[in-house]
Amino acid sequence: MTQGICIFAEHWKREISAVVYELITAAKQLKEVTGEPVQLMLAAKDCQELLKQLEGFPVDEIYVAKLEEDYDFQEDVLSDIYEQMLRSIQPSCVLIPASDVGRSLFPRVACRLRAGMTADCTELEAAKREDGSFYLRQIKPSFEENVKVCICCKEQVYPQMATVREGVYEACEAVDGDSGTKVQYLEVSLPEASGIQFMEELSCEDSNEKLQASEIVVVGGKGTLKEDNFRLMCQFADKLGAAVGGTRPLMDEGKIPFDHQIGQTGCTIRPKICISFGVSGAIQHTEGIKNTDLFLAVNTAEDAPIFQVADYGAVADMKPILQCLLEMIENGGCNSGN
Repeated sequence: MTQGICIFAEHWKREISAVVYELITAAKQLKEVTGEPVQLMLAAKDCQELLKQLEGFPVDEIYVAKLEEDYDFQEDVLSDIYEQMLRSIQPSCVLIPASDVGRSLFPRVACRLRAGMTADCTELEAAKREDGSFYLRQIKPSFEENVKVCICCKEQVYPQMATVREGVYEACEAVDGDSGTKVQYLEVSLPEASGIQFMEELSCEDSNEKLQASEIVVVGGKGTLKEDNFRLMCQFADKLGAAVGGTRPLMDEGKIPFDHQIGQTGCTIRPKICISFGVSGAIQHTEGIKNTDLFLAVNTAEDAPIFQVADYGAVADMKPILQCLLEMIENGGCNSGN
């Protein structure tokens, strides 16, 4: 019998990935409906160091496979390991970060298990069948239409697997005291050698770390490509101390790097304030920014979908608005502290 909401405890350089704590929040919400235990599965060389980072979090069970090495990027070995772990754990569903590792590794695991998997989910819901069993509703934006779709795995096919976008859920926080987490070590067999060799690690020049952490984000759409709108928008963001993100047209034109593209094919952000200029508001973009506390939008089209999700909107040309805002800041009438 399958039982449990299992999370892939992704880690890199002896550090649990931040998105894992977001998935604990997602699992807790599912547990409120299903009553199933929240589980983590961890396979690593330095297990104890990683387990310390998980102390105090509301997890019922942690399943650990202690490895001779971490097998970074050696997905032929890792997919074998996680297949064995999941066959032992037998959870009803598996939540996976929609990271480069999660997207690459777990389709292989799902194939080995002959299980269904949905990629890049932005919402998860637990629903009950007529026979009283629960199933996972895996929700994501549609690529072709401005709508969301709900995907469910076939009945009696387990585990139900889903990769979940970073930033969709708030990160769970640890609490003082014993959380009552049970740790169980699993024995796994390893192949003699991997067919993949890790040759070299290169640093990435661009990073969306500032974008993810910023409390204020200014977002540009296709409209900022006209005249000098993009330059004015960047000046405005700089005066506010805000990060700059954008939609795909800006990335295609080289105005922003890929990891500053916001939306289904980019990143998800949770700022306190988001100000968008010239963004139409297709669901593929707004799904990446829907958890903003205060959302302001400027667009010339009165029927632009962005106004359906914005808290406040202005149907206007962005250029005079940006010029006015910059002038106000220069004259001391507006600053990031007010």
